[in-house]
Amino acid sequence: MYIKKLVYEHVGPIRNIEINMPMNDNRTPKPVILVGENGSGKSTLLSNIVDAFYEIAGKAFNNARQPDDDSGHQYYKAITPMEISAGQKYMFSYISFQDSKEYSYVYKCGNLSVTELKTKLGLEKVTDLRWSESVNFKHTTCDKEAVNRIWNNNVICYFGPDRYEKPAWMGEKYHPIDRYVHPSLRTSWNGKLDAPISVKDVVSVNLQWLLDVIVDSRPDVTGGINNLMLSHVDAGALIELRKARENLELIMSNILGEDVYFGLNFRNSGGQRLKIQRKKDGSVIAPSLDSLSTGQLAIFNMFATIIRYADLNMMNRSIDLSKISGIVAIDEIELHLHAKLQKEVLPKLIKLFPNVQFVITTHAPLFLLGMQETFGDDGYEIYEMPAATRISVERFSEFQRAYDYFKKTEAYQKDAQKAIASVMSSKKAIVVTEGATDWKHMKTAMAVLRDNEVYAELFDGLDFDFFEYEPANSKDEAEHKLEMGDKALISICENYAK
Repeated sequence: MYIKKLVYEHVGPIRNIEINMPMNDNRTPKPVILVGENGSGKSTLLSNIVDAFYEIAGKAFNNARQPDDDSGHQYYKAITPMEISAGQKYMFSYISFQDSKEYSYVYKCGNLSVTELKTKLGLEKVTDLRWSESVNFKHTTCDKEAVNRIWNNNVICYFGPDRYEKPAWMGEKYHPIDRYVHPSLRTSWNGKLDAPISVKDVVSVNLQWLLDVIVDSRPDVTGGINNLMLSHVDAGALIELRKARENLELIMSNILGEDVYFGLNFRNSGGQRLKIQRKKDGSVIAPSLDSLSTGQLAIFNMFATIIRYADLNMMNRSIDLSKISGIVAIDEIELHLHAKLQKEVLPKLIKLFPNVQFVITTHAPLFLLGMQETFGDDGYEIYEMPAATRISVERFSEFQRAYDYFKKTEAYQKDAQKAIASVMSSKKAIVVTEGATDWKHMKTAMAVLRDNEVYAELFDGLDFDFFEYEPANSKDEAEHKLEMGDKALISICENYAK
């Protein structure tokens, strides 16, 4: 199932938008990225998409939505006139989904008649929309059979801004979040949703599933040291199951920036059973999943969860990632992530899932630049809120300038320290000046004073050099060219002091 069209009118900061979700020529969905200032409606747009997930799932799964005190269910997104745009009398959101047939979601509040909405949407022939003009209304057209089919064949999930991965050092009582029990550890009841729509704090369940994947990929070995052989296993099946493990190792390798594999600690070694090792020499890069940084763990769990959700329904989807389809909504995708993970890693991981429709909000220019480099100009689309204006990466050319500046300042410290270190080999003291002319004046003054009989003795026992450099934009020939200044010099001093 994919989103086909989004139509919103007077919903919070969103006045009137229509987005026809883009597809590639081969009918795979393009990632859609929403950008804009805080308060421009990015999360508002996502909230109705996620609300549609819950309302559709609720047609078949009695645990998809939260019950309320009136024996009904609580809406994921409440219908409230407070969200109607200032000065307007109504709001509505209409989302159409395409599966084997088209389904829709309608969310309406305020004074808007059925006839008016149908006219706005071109749905004059639709017969199952009925309400009195001022009544709040929410409706989805999926039936129970269709919902079961959709969830059996697709990954449908949402990573919200409140997603969180608990650090290993935090006490349990300071982290009151419900934990999900892996489906393999409980009885499967008809009408129960095993893959929660909103994904939060899934370290423990992903670890249990990851251990299952590793166990399935390891053969039984029999025989002595000189005649070991595989037994009790089909070699073809083992190769297939190994692929699922390799997909997860590929995700982790991208995150850590080197080729790694998952190993197992002995059962009596204490701590977690799983460890992360370098392929080149088997050395341990992380003794457990918990030992990763918050950002590394967050990004791994995001994409591992997509695979796990697909794996719940059909194991071969974890073997071939191109067989995973569905909709994944991610709010503020850059949360917890360093610049390199935003720009170089996230886009690569998204591209591993060509048949998943990603709907993403972001404030991160580096992520957009990475998407452009990974997907090309036509492989994804950016919409600037609140008008949902389709824009190109060139519209954010200042992001490239900002990135170049960032890289320049990052490289500066390395270049400056390398240049200074090159003149320290004599073990002499080195005088580094704030300005490129300062050292010239001081060197000239020292030469004059040393030649003066009155002052020459002041220099006895002093053996030092000046760090000689020219400004970065100088046209003069010079071994070292740097943009120094007071702040840069202080930073260099602080770094050397460490």
